[in-house]
Amino acid sequence: MRRALVLVCVLMTIACASGLADPSPFVQPDLSGSVRIPLVRELPDGRTFALRDVTVEISGAAMLTLSAGARDDAVTSPLPTGSYTLYLRPGYRVVELDAEGREHAVEARLVGDNPLPFQLQTMHESTLKLAFEHAGAPVVFGARQPVRVTSAR
Repeated sequence: MRRALVLVCVLMTIACASGLADPSPFVQPDLSGSVRIPLVRELPDGRTFALRDVTVEISGAAMLTLSAGARDDAVTSPLPTGSYTLYLRPGYRVVELDAEGREHAVEARLVGDNPLPFQLQTMHESTLKLAFEHAGAPVVFGARQPVRVTSAR
């Protein structure tokens, strides 16, 4: 019996050292993705806009609340894959940044969906687009080019 126990211990040590035995068989691979919400947008005409005092609630496969600091360019968070909605809480401000980096409040109206549905895929980053209208022109945070976004309401 003692000889069998010693043999089992030796074989386990060899298997672990050679990588044959998985020391953590219950660990699942990380299947999460991430969500990114851009808060700064430079328009083709050179003007730069920023979202300030932003708080968003994300609900779906996971639930969380994210807030942006005074000078954040984006809010990013890992999330499990699945279906979600993002809700932009009231209290945000849209500002225009001048060449010296000073902020000037502007009138802007949210024109995209709020709450905004989105899907998150495994090991991908979803960049969400928050659409506003300022002086009759679109300001879309998260878009590479100016686009016209209207609500489905």
